[in-house]
Amino acid sequence: MITKTRKALETLARSRKKRAPEQLGAAVGVALAKWNVGKFFAWRMSEGKLQWSIDESRVQQEESLDGCYIVRTDAPTTVFDKTQAVSAYRQLALVDRGFRQLKTVALEIRPTYHQLDSRIESHVFLCMMGYYLQWHMQQKLAPLFESDGAGVLERLKSVRRQTVKLSSPGAPGIHGTAVTLTSHPDEQQKRLLDLLEVAL
Repeated sequence: MITKTRKALETLARSRKKRAPEQLGAAVGVALAKWNVGKFFAWRMSEGKLQWSIDESRVQQEESLDGCYIVRTDAPTTVFDKTQAVSAYRQLALVDRGFRQLKTVALEIRPTYHQLDSRIESHVFLCMMGYYLQWHMQQKLAPLFESDGAGVLERLKSVRRQTVKLSSPGAPGIHGTAVTLTSHPDEQQKRLLDLLEVAL
């Protein structure tokens, strides 16, 4: 980013195009804002020309800290030592990924609008239960998920067991026969179900 900003300023400094001081200042501002490294540059205009320099000491200072970060917590050391605090912070990424799974990626739970509190609670419960099941599946199928997590879930979507209750249209109060329909998994699906220790 510094190199790109340097080239942009060099182009402005060499340009023979006549510009008003306000126009030249605006062009410099655009170049500094584009790559967000303006803090490393000092510049001024002298006789309609751009003069600039780079603060090498500040660049070196930033480079010495590059890749370092601080995790701050109010938890006492009896609860978290520094290693545990960093580990807990990194696990927040799993929380973010979980919300993405709930909303769009795998579970594809669309926004549902409810009128009653009990229905909202039920919807949230089902969402969390779905993610809980998916999390356990990922633990058991970890090698497969690493290579193609979406494909694993896609292969299992067609596996289901459901019970259908048949009633007579002329006698709605009388329940008829209940039929349970079970999928016949193919070889790949059988392997996945065996790894999950699930029997149909």
